[in-house]
Amino acid sequence: MWHDINLEDFLEAQQRRSERRFIESVVGWMIERFGINKLKIKIFNIYIDMIHVSGNYRKAVLLYEDFLSKISQDTIINNKEYLMMTIRKIHNSMFFIPVETLIKEAIELVNRVSPLSFKKEYNELLFLLGGNLAVLNGNILLANEWVNKSYNFAIENNLTDFEVRSARKLIDIYCTQKDYLGALEFSKRYISTNAKIESRYEIYLLGALGEVYRHLGNYKQSLCCYQRMQDITFDRGITGWVAHSFMGQAAVFLEMKDLERAKSMLIKSKEIYDSINQVWGQINVGIIQQLLERDEGNIVKRDLGLIKLSEMMQYKYCTEFLRNIDNYVINDLHLYFL
Repeated sequence: MWHDINLEDFLEAQQRRSERRFIESVVGWMIERFGINKLKIKIFNIYIDMIHVSGNYRKAVLLYEDFLSKISQDTIINNKEYLMMTIRKIHNSMFFIPVETLIKEAIELVNRVSPLSFKKEYNELLFLLGGNLAVLNGNILLANEWVNKSYNFAIENNLTDFEVRSARKLIDIYCTQKDYLGALEFSKRYISTNAKIESRYEIYLLGALGEVYRHLGNYKQSLCCYQRMQDITFDRGITGWVAHSFMGQAAVFLEMKDLERAKSMLIKSKEIYDSINQVWGQINVGIIQQLLERDEGNIVKRDLGLIKLSEMMQYKYCTEFLRNIDNYVINDLHLYFL
């Protein structure tokens, strides 16, 4: 019966599925009726996570900052919900703040967090450092170190979602090392093109698998992954990942020399990245655009504005690619979806 359901647990289950529109509808009504300050902390965190999923990263950071500014650091470090807010604030900041500042902030925080008392929060930090910040920075050695810590900690503590999240980034690391068959073999533990998709992290695994198949030249399977990802993320309102699905398809079509469809998908991805101001997506669209123009027979000059933006954000992998664009083809580019 409905009266037996715990609202926080129910919303958390919907959060895991990334049912953004449903959560925003329910919590939006609560905010309108009672005010945002009356939300329970857990529901407040779930609500802001859905703002993140919508692509409104700056709004999420501002809400976190406003809330946390009223709380002491000692209180934050000893409270699960406040601590998660602090970690997620860093996570949302990575879409528009230079990454090395955030790496420093996250490392300072991880050294203060008790892994015994705050297992989920500690695992979130390990994943943030390796799976997001180090990858963005192009520091694959650092990424490998922290992603493996995240993966092993998740297994040791039976934190399934963190295991799956970390596995996705380990697939990326295999691809960085150009061990695509190893990536495919490892990915089989967690995902297949026709797998039943429940959690948002399984959706994201489709993107990683799509990249593996693209690198291997299995374009049919790659497109299958990206098109499934497109349908599911559109249905659930995961805005950034809809853009990722279009970008992945653009890369596949460019591999296939189907330039018109590549161009069409790239335009769709760019429109979304521009609408949510996601810098990583904008930079990678620019990289693929240059590779596409070259395949059209145009003379492509280095995009100094894009290089400057990538340098400012401290995205070293993208910067190196942009500086030496003449030496690369689309298969050399790996899409580390955020």
